[in-house]
Amino acid sequence: MERPDTDVDQLDNSLLYVNPKQFHRILKRRVTRQRAREATVHAAYTRDAQDNRTQGASSCASSEEGSKHISGPSNVETQFSRRLPFSKDRNGVGKGDDVTLSIQSYSIETSKPSIDVKDHGQLGINTDDGHFSDWPYNCSYFVSELMNADDPISQLRSDAEFYPADSNTPECFAAVDLTESGSHSFVLSPSDSQFDERLRMSDLAYGDTRILFVSQKRLCLKNYTTSRYGLKSSTWIRILSLCDIPPDAVQLIHENNGCRGAHTSFCCDVRGKSCRLKIPDDSLGETLCAYHIWVKPRPWWNEEHFVYARHDFHSRRKLVLVVGTALEAQRQRLLSQFRSATQPHLFSVLLALAKTWTKDLEEFVWEQDFNTQRLESDTGWSTVGHTQLKPLPREKLALRKDIIFTKDALSHVVRASESFDELFSFFSKEVRAIPSDGHNVNIRPDQLKDAFLQQGSKQWHQKSQAQGLVDRLDAQWNIVSALIAQHNNSLNYQIATDSRDDTIVMRRISFVTIAFLPATFLATFFSMSFFHVTSDDIAASPTIWIYVVCVVPLTLAIAWQSSTRGISAVKWVASKLRRKSPKKSVFFEDQGREDRATREAQQMA
Repeated sequence: MERPDTDVDQLDNSLLYVNPKQFHRILKRRVTRQRAREATVHAAYTRDAQDNRTQGASSCASSEEGSKHISGPSNVETQFSRRLPFSKDRNGVGKGDDVTLSIQSYSIETSKPSIDVKDHGQLGINTDDGHFSDWPYNCSYFVSELMNADDPISQLRSDAEFYPADSNTPECFAAVDLTESGSHSFVLSPSDSQFDERLRMSDLAYGDTRILFVSQKRLCLKNYTTSRYGLKSSTWIRILSLCDIPPDAVQLIHENNGCRGAHTSFCCDVRGKSCRLKIPDDSLGETLCAYHIWVKPRPWWNEEHFVYARHDFHSRRKLVLVVGTALEAQRQRLLSQFRSATQPHLFSVLLALAKTWTKDLEEFVWEQDFNTQRLESDTGWSTVGHTQLKPLPREKLALRKDIIFTKDALSHVVRASESFDELFSFFSKEVRAIPSDGHNVNIRPDQLKDAFLQQGSKQWHQKSQAQGLVDRLDAQWNIVSALIAQHNNSLNYQIATDSRDDTIVMRRISFVTIAFLPATFLATFFSMSFFHVTSDDIAASPTIWIYVVCVVPLTLAIAWQSSTRGISAVKWVASKLRRKSPKKSVFFEDQGREDRATREAQQMA
């Protein structure tokens, strides 16, 4: 069977074993084989599913008794892997094997290139521990009346790629604690004995903050898009389950246009946790338990950021989950800014993270500004003076792709600035969601609100700067187009001038030809010898008058015929133009006659 051609993806230089010409044919053949397999394995799958439900029931019973039951991969996972239209395998196709559309991919922060997509149990999640497979229904802050659990499960199943389950690559991700003694950075690994305890934040003191950093990036490959995580699927679900991340926040990670949300959990809504008693003077009869906020700015260029933050009103502990790119810069920013701070406000942490994002965007804007100035220096038409740079000659100007690339980059800046402006406005409104009860007296909500408004104003002016750069690029595009057109017109004029000179020369040659060709013809025709040259004298033939009498009329006749043909050609062209010209209206003809008659009468008078 013919093997698909090999290609290289332009984004990450990964090999793509997909031939577009064979795509539909192979896919149709693959679906036909899939239906045949489903008919043969249906009975076996039903029997395995019953065994799996029995194992799940025993796992729940053992977990209630405090024991940990480890179960193998579910059969639903096997069924889902069979339903995949492509098999992501780099091995070649042997004899008798099925043709697979294989795509080589790589993880975010590892040298191992293969990434696998797994189905995750009955609810879309499959882990080594049956307790975590219940996410998001086991989340303490899950409210079925407000939150949708199906969408994040579907996204983790079909729109995400993780480390393969059998991968030997060590998993780890960075974490930062903000405590009374300052900021501390460490690395978390699923193999650590205190991994679960640290995710539950049971080791933190009153008012401390824990920040987790998980790498994630949406990649647009040749035939599909996906969100790639730097962890295994089981580890990611373990984090979501132990940290009690709501499903709406996870759904936002896969959003491509950016979004934001907030939620307040009351004690009556929380399950599996002991909350304090209700406040006696609470008129609603409810007590605040936790405040959640999750934001994702609109992705721009190769940057993608997401943050989920939670403030527990009982323990004052704060959890921040940062997912996306440029994690090291954000971690260093938090360590340096909160080195001497004691238990900072939750929105202070969000402000520090957002400033890191906007700093990268600001540097990107200035890079495009310098590119715009460089493009303006090529034409010499700019509001910014360049005394040391000389414009290029007109013959070297061209509509290069640099202008298009810079303009496209600035369009990303405009959209990102709009998103950040809305984000800071959202923060300034939500900062009062956490009541100030005297625990944190260093930062007041009004101070945070002013800081957010200042950053929002900065983003608004940055957007104006990007739009101004776009206008300058449009002006440069028009200037280059005009200069190129002017240069082409000058070349066309030069070509026309040279052609006219050539025409004049050819006309002179034709005059000489008209003068000498008839005489040469007659001399050859009659074979006359009109002159006899000797060493002493030149003797003319007495019959030379015959040559003169014949040559002069013949030359005049040929010249007259040539001029007559030119005049007739001009008259023919003029007649053609008169036929094609629109006829004058009868009204104007009559009015013209009246005007002539009036003028003649005045002259006679």
